[in-house]
Amino acid sequence: MITALDVARCIVSRLSVPDRLGARTLLSRHFAHGSTVEIAGMSGLSGAAACGWAHWALYTAESDDAHARNGHHFMALAVENLELGDTLLLGRSGIGIATGWICRNTQAYRGLHAQLSVAVGNSVSERLTLSFRPRSSHELELLNGIAGELLAIDGASEVERCAVDAIVRVLDETTADPSHSGWRLRNSIDPSDPRERSLLGVSHGLAGFLGSLLCNGLTDRGKSVASRIANSLYHAAVLGPFGPQWPHGLGNSRTVGIGDDGFRVAWCHFSLGIAAVLWCAGRLLGEPHLCERALDSLHGIARSPRNRWGIVDFGICHGAAGAALILDHVGRNANDAALRDVAASLFSELIAGYDQELPFGYEALVQGQRYSDPSLINGVSGIVLACLTLGGYIDDSWLAAFGIPGTAQLSAQPESATTSSTF
Repeated sequence: MITALDVARCIVSRLSVPDRLGARTLLSRHFAHGSTVEIAGMSGLSGAAACGWAHWALYTAESDDAHARNGHHFMALAVENLELGDTLLLGRSGIGIATGWICRNTQAYRGLHAQLSVAVGNSVSERLTLSFRPRSSHELELLNGIAGELLAIDGASEVERCAVDAIVRVLDETTADPSHSGWRLRNSIDPSDPRERSLLGVSHGLAGFLGSLLCNGLTDRGKSVASRIANSLYHAAVLGPFGPQWPHGLGNSRTVGIGDDGFRVAWCHFSLGIAAVLWCAGRLLGEPHLCERALDSLHGIARSPRNRWGIVDFGICHGAAGAALILDHVGRNANDAALRDVAASLFSELIAGYDQELPFGYEALVQGQRYSDPSLINGVSGIVLACLTLGGYIDDSWLAAFGIPGTAQLSAQPESATTSSTF
């Protein structure tokens, strides 16, 4: 029977490269209709850094030097392609958070990680002057904005500490007066749409700001901002068919998997990701009512009919890997066996879903297009890390890349409420 480690090995073997040219060739999305699109120029978690991270994660699990060599090929390619800026998804912050996890686990890239942290810090300080005002939420969000950049800054130097303070200040100022229904954001999924909606999710919305602060911004001011955002999310929940849920804010989205009532089980824009971040906020901030509401939501999701989940692929963003990781992570840290049982079932589906006929073993379905993708967010690099974490081979501190504090950080805090309450 195939195991999680087997799946991880199979995937990275298809990402193994003899040279840089091979790395560029492999860094392509392979569409179901036969075409390919090269993404080698993407440095962050959509491209080379993600593939390198997958190799180094497997090296951490089984100490095979071949994984380290291949990981280094991809990281070198990532560093060569930094023209896309500082974001988590495409630029230096993606490399920074990857090298941060790698150097904590293997001692590799310590110098590179420190350089990236200072570089992102300098860039942030130059942009976020006192007169800075964001033109849209796109500049603030986790995947493409300053919330993601915060995750890549260590705070070891004065420059880095000033950059952290600047990001916290901007997030404070721009969320200072959230309405009862949540902060209204421009829909960065469709930049041509001029309307503003309550984007509360992790990938592009308010919960992503909160997750970033929890993972790397809990200064005195940061704690205050995080508490305010968390309580805004607490009040923004509505009683849905399966307990407290949050509106996804995507409008008349064509996204596959969303029910007529807006329900879908996914990390990105939906209640699963929001509840996970809210539970972590309750634990880290010592506010048990946040944990209670988050658990009510997650229990409702776990009880809902499986055919309503809208899980259409196996990635972390909106697939089986993300749902399994979140339910296991919260279930384990909250000592909630019901959530862990559902996570175990999803994990089994993830392992069984490996298809050796596909270029990388799995396909993503994004905005109606199905393709094999090497990235961390939607693709197989994320699935490698998920398999190794759920299989018990590596630690889960890398979940910070998705705005979710790892177990070590959560365990250092006093326990919050872990039982469900009435909404």
